[in-house]
Formats: sequence, structure tokens, C-alpha cells
Amino acid sequence: MGDADSLDQLVQAAVAAGIPAVHLVRDGSEVRILVRAVSGLAPVRSLVAKPDWIEAAQALPNATRRGERVVIDLAAHERNGGGFTELGMPGSMRAAIERELLAPGGVILVASDDAAVMARAMAAAAYAPGERHVVEIAADRAELDSVARMDCDAILVRPNDDRALLAGAFDHAQRGVRIVLGIEAPDAMAAIARLRAVRVERHLLAFALRVAIAARTELRLCPACRRPAQAEGSESALLGVDPGTVIYRAVGCDACDQSGFSGSVMLFETVVIDPGLRRLLAEGGDVAILARHAFVRAPTLAASARTLVREGRITVDAAIRIARAAGAGSVSTTSHPHLLMA
Repeated sequence: MGDADSLDQLVQAAVAAGIPAVHLVRDGSEVRILVRAVSGLAPVRSLVAKPDWIEAAQALPNATRRGERVVIDLAAHERNGGGFTELGMPGSMRAAIERELLAPGGVILVASDDAAVMARAMAAAAYAPGERHVVEIAADRAELDSVARMDCDAILVRPNDDRALLAGAFDHAQRGVRIVLGIEAPDAMAAIARLRAVRVERHLLAFALRVAIAARTELRLCPACRRPAQAEGSESALLGVDPGTVIYRAVGCDACDQSGFSGSVMLFETVVIDPGLRRLLAEGGDVAILARHAFVRAPTLAASARTLVREGRITVDAAIRIARAAGAGSVSTTSHPHLLMA
């Protein structure tokens, strides 16, 4: 099984190795990793599990906990693969939005300032096992009305601030058609603000919107040559972590053509529209108030970036850039509340 810096990487490595189940067992101050083999459970001694992996594993949709043991059913993981699993969304985020993604009707809002990332995230939002009838339309209300009568599992729409198309999308969503709406914006709250700016009616936003998802990509540090270091004072302050926190820096080696990077990693933030947010949307609550409610328990893009920094997957500079982009993306007159906020 390959190396893993996080629980999600452990699961991905186990799936790639054909392992049907992973056990995490708390043993005093340590967490042991065991995998199902032909002869029984085999310990994994080459990886050191972090104490918080037990709670993180428990949040996975295919995990069961009893006492100090969490078992991750990777056979179920295989059946539920695809979609955001393939894009690397953390299991806790997938678990939070899973019910809303599989339910019929409603709007799934996807925000990104990168067209290619948006396309991948929109496709993931429309994914479900089995054959699906998914249609992507151009910015045309008449085409949307026609396609909505074709028994689609999902309709992918990029409205480009077309108010008539947006009104039609939310109207069809209320009638039971699943709409995946792509909005160019740096984060979920900025996307909601943009919908308000083109005057999507409050009650439509409140009662048709199900989930808002923001996605972006960053270069992935080369695991073969990345170098651990302690965060400097200015980096700690900008990133919102304790001074001396272990981070990783790019170095460069033959495996990455001396670039220090290998591939890319996708970051996410997810907002489930719960009754409290629904009420705030219906009342026209300020974006800052929406964000405070939305991110009480869910991580922002900035918080997701900090996690990836600690795991050695992206650089501190990338995380700081993400936090600043989130702050600059707010169109509210109030300072954006989730700049560098956990």
C-alpha cells in the first residue's frame, strides 16, 4: 500500500491496493491501522495514524464505529466511487452533502473562478451510480424549458448572469428538476452574493437551493522531495496557525523534474442549506451573517487549505493566496468573515 499523509490518502491507497476494509483502533494514546487480508487482519506498520483520524473516519459515509474501533468498508467505497470521491473531496464533506446530492430536484450551486475546475465539479455534482440522463445547456431559457421536459436526472447550467435563465433554473428546480448551476466566483458565499446581485428572488434562493460547493486547484508538493520546516512568524500570522507549526516546502528532485511539485490537488468548501440558512436567505440576511452560520462546523476554502498545508500537500504561499482570494471575493460591504477563519 502506498504512503499516506491523511486519512483520505490512506483510503485511496487501500482502494488502489484492493483492500476491502480498513480498521482504525485507538490503543491508549496511539491509533493502530489494520487492513483486511486473506489470513485475517494485518497491521500496517509503515504508516503512523494521527489521533484525530478516529473522529474523521467516523464521519465517512461508509464507516461504522463501535467503542474505540472504526471500520471503513471499502467495498461500499468502491460502489459509491466516482463523483466527488474521484476529485478528492474529504469524506466528511461528502457525508455532509450526500443526501442533498442524491435527492431529486433543487439547485446544486458550484462556484469556481476556473472554468475547467467548475466543469469537473459540476459533473461530479450530477454523478450517481448507474446510467444517468444528464444534459448541459447553453445560456438560453427556451432550451432550458425544453430540456426540463425530457426526464433528466440533472441539467447543468452556466447562466452568465442571465436573469431570465436563472429564474427559469430555480423555477424548474422547485418543480422537481435537479439543476447544477455553475457560477464564476472564488467561494460559495461570493456565488450566493452574485445570484443576489442579478436579483434572483429571495424565496427562490431560500427554498430551491440545496447545497453550495466551491472548488479550486493548487499544485501538489512532490512527496518524494518536500522538506518539513517550521512556519516562520509572518507565515503563522497570515495563515492563522501557531508559530512553529510544521509545514512543508518545495525542493525539487528527479521525480518532479526539479520543480518541487507533482500534479495538483483540489480544494473544496461545502455549504448545506439547513433551516437556519433557509430562513436567513428568505429574510435577505447579509452575506457575512450567512457565512457565520454556514461555517460554524464546515471548513471554508481557507481552512481546507490550512489542512493541506499541515499534511504537506500544498505550500504555505498557496494557502495564504487562497485565504486572500476568499476575502477579496466578498461583495458584501462587511469584511469577509472567513478570511483565515477555521
